[in-house]
Amino acid sequence: HEKGLIYKGKKMINWCPYCNTSISDAEVEYEEEPTHLWHIKYKVKDSEKYIIVGVDETFTTMTDLVAYAAEWLAQDNKFGVEISIKITATGNNQKIAESTQTLKFVLYTQLEYIKSTKTQYIKTGINATEKTVVEVDTVSEDDMSVFGAAGSGSNMFNLTGNTTRSFRWGTQRKNSTGYSCKERAKIVFGQKVYLNGELIIEYNPETFTTSEVYIFRRNNGDAGSCTIYYLKIYEDGTLIRNYVPCIRNEDSVIGMYDLVEGEFYTNSGTGNFIQGPEV
Repeated sequence: HEKGLIYKGKKMINWCPYCNTSISDAEVEYEEEPTHLWHIKYKVKDSEKYIIVGVDETFTTMTDLVAYAAEWLAQDNKFGVEISIKITATGNNQKIAESTQTLKFVLYTQLEYIKSTKTQYIKTGINATEKTVVEVDTVSEDDMSVFGAAGSGSNMFNLTGNTTRSFRWGTQRKNSTGYSCKERAKIVFGQKVYLNGELIIEYNPETFTTSEVYIFRRNNGDAGSCTIYYLKIYEDGTLIRNYVPCIRNEDSVIGMYDLVEGEFYTNSGTGNFIQGPEV
């Protein structure tokens, strides 16, 4: 007992209703018999979708539902899901009682924003071209990059904080005069640059390709201290990345969740992002 090999606790046992006593495993004879596979359909709250759980023992329904819900979340690119369960008790063909329960399965919690402190950044796996467009909601605290990538020669695809805002597109560089980088703004950056819906820059056409685009810094340096509320990447008009800030609940890691691919991107640098309030 002192070694922990023997202890007092609860255990499921075999029970004989005829003898009205417990019996040992050695006294039990097992038989196989046909049973029924029950399919129970759960409606996802605020959705037309259902989760269908197949069970042969109805008392395991809740644990089976957890496993199915986790798999469903992974396949459907969701932060989480709420499942409403309505339980109705009947007797003599009449409804006796009814109860509705709501279960929540949440893998990630969305944040209003995340903020870097010059040592954190995220790799997108995307090489920019003249057909790439980035849409971002951001505010900077210094003159370093919000996102960017360098290519061969003088080719760049880059947004820098600066006193105003500096944009590098291919071999061309232009500033957005009259706009402070320390004011929150929604920016659409490509051959045409829009700031809060206003066209402020238009580049001359050219063809180029850069290396991988980083967020919170340029891929060859220039790490910035900035806040990002969301960031989207388009290629030739198609949305290929849709990043929203969030925190992974199982280990509290902060990063950006891509709603397009259903992938969570974590910090490739050092230190930790600063998280904003939960959405």
